[in-house]
Amino acid sequence: MARRPPEIPVNEQARLLKLGEYQVLDTAPEPSFDALTALTAYVAGTRMALVSLVDAHRVWFKSRHGIDVTEQSRDTSFCAHVVANEVHLLVPDATLDPRFADYPAVTGEPNVRFYVGFPLRTSDGFVLGTLCALDPQPRELTSQQRELLRSLAHLVVDQLEMRRQGLQLRTRQHALQSDLRHTSDEASRLQSILSSASLAIIETNPDGVIREFNPAAERLIGYAADELVGKTTPLVFHDRLEVTARAKELTRELGVLVEPGFGVFKARLERGLTDDREWIYVRKDGSRFPAHLSLSMRRDLTGEIIGYLGILSDLSARREIEHRLRHHGSVLQLGSDVARAFATTASLPRALQACAEAMVTNLDAAFARIWTLDEKENVLVLRASAGQYTHLDGPHARAPVGKFKIGLIAQNRLPHLTNSVIDDPEISDREWARREGMVSFAGYPMLLGDRVIGVLAMFARHPLSPTVLEALAVVATNAAVWIEHHDD
Repeated sequence: MARRPPEIPVNEQARLLKLGEYQVLDTAPEPSFDALTALTAYVAGTRMALVSLVDAHRVWFKSRHGIDVTEQSRDTSFCAHVVANEVHLLVPDATLDPRFADYPAVTGEPNVRFYVGFPLRTSDGFVLGTLCALDPQPRELTSQQRELLRSLAHLVVDQLEMRRQGLQLRTRQHALQSDLRHTSDEASRLQSILSSASLAIIETNPDGVIREFNPAAERLIGYAADELVGKTTPLVFHDRLEVTARAKELTRELGVLVEPGFGVFKARLERGLTDDREWIYVRKDGSRFPAHLSLSMRRDLTGEIIGYLGILSDLSARREIEHRLRHHGSVLQLGSDVARAFATTASLPRALQACAEAMVTNLDAAFARIWTLDEKENVLVLRASAGQYTHLDGPHARAPVGKFKIGLIAQNRLPHLTNSVIDDPEISDREWARREGMVSFAGYPMLLGDRVIGVLAMFARHPLSPTVLEALAVVATNAAVWIEHHDD
């Protein structure tokens, strides 16, 4: 069969325009992307991994692991097929697949045999490229490996989006500041900008009293402009402890006493220095959020200071993406630690203890425990405990199936997650939970088909994302298989 080049998507022009929005082609390597390709190679067990972006005539690699080339022709690229079909592609042995057998990467260096690629799909449906893994040896993937790789592809898109938002934020802030510096009709121009800007803009007089509070600021912080304008300074929606800490930092940095008041916002500006930093803001309803504040000084034509201008951007979405990146990294590390535990010991107690310790370390648990099922007595026997509690005796050392939270998990064969431990009627000692500050609980049954092998569970002093159950599934699956085939 003659080689057929990858098809061109029907939305190709719009797709290329979308790719251009990210301003990422031909940029330097970045650690955040390189970490994801390294994880991809580890999960897939391959020598090579790439973050590829499909341009009009080439496929360019934003990140490379185990391979030196930076781009290749789109006509002979595995990744271009993923973009064309908008679904993941798995090629166990390229030499046996007539679509790819004569590709240069197959017939010559790097002698690709195995390929798997997952689409990098934006929230509005455009496939920009792939996260892919390649190897000179034919291979297959387990369903668990495929799901982890799919999650990693989502993380690459998150990283691209976070990068794009950062570029847009800097561009918008610079444009706003430039407009304010160079306008000939300052007053009317300022009012126009304040009203229409999507970024929160707050202007004060020289003493710090708010005199402009635009609609975006109202939406973000929760106060109406007429509640603040002419009445108070921005301190009303700042964390006072953070302001006090900043005053101490500036006192050390500038060598002058900076009081913990409005002076913390203008101290650097008065000395000809820039002031761009992150702050915690407190909304009218008491909720808190992180934001980036860019400050500038405003002067009249004679050079006299007439006020200060702050441009504020909410960082909540970025922090959520960063949290997801850290969480998925922890999940992958947990999987690695569990696999290592089972590969390096033949002792069931030591292997399970290593798994419990990995749960504490990677999932920030207060403590974690693992029980195995004594089928004759229909009782869960505590075999490992790590974190705050390491003892294997006590009231939960032998838990009948159907009793306590763990017994119910075994009985129902279903995972359980709660972020309100003290209100959960199935928690046996809610007073203990209140005293110890326990916030959340997550448990997962260890199953082989319909058979219960055991239960693993953890408590934490912070809320847990539902995705923590994905992490526990990794431990439960590996542990169930290993326990089934090993004795003490």
